[in-house]
Amino acid sequence: MEVNLASGVSCTKVVEWLEDRASCRECVLMLDCRPFMAFNDGHIRNSLNVHCPPILKRRSGGFVALENIVPCSEKREMLKEGHFNTIVLYDSDTTDLTLSSKDSNLYSVLKSLRQQVENCQAVYIQGIHIHLT
Repeated sequence: MEVNLASGVSCTKVVEWLEDRASCRECVLMLDCRPFMAFNDGHIRNSLNVHCPPILKRRSGGFVALENIVPCSEKREMLKEGHFNTIVLYDSDTTDLTLSSKDSNLYSVLKSLRQQVENCQAVYIQGIHIHLT
């Protein structure tokens, strides 16, 4: 497991952080790494769902193309051009990335982002065990 892949933060910290940066919401990209059905049931406002089918990950050795990570072409271009200061990722159960499975969506997306985006400042929300709305 790569130690410096991303730092974990609490839900409370992300809420405080986003409120502090309310005038700069476009500077933060929220990525939901849960399956599409879970995303459809509820998600953090303005987050994007990462399209990460298991067969795609298996065939690519865990690599997730940027088009699947950020399906919106406008946001993807903004990401490549460095418009987002921070990328916040979350799933339903990661409490510690160092203990996470290498085939988890969150881990695969973080690793793939590091490979495709320069100066990628990424954090993950530790252990969202609640139903998001």
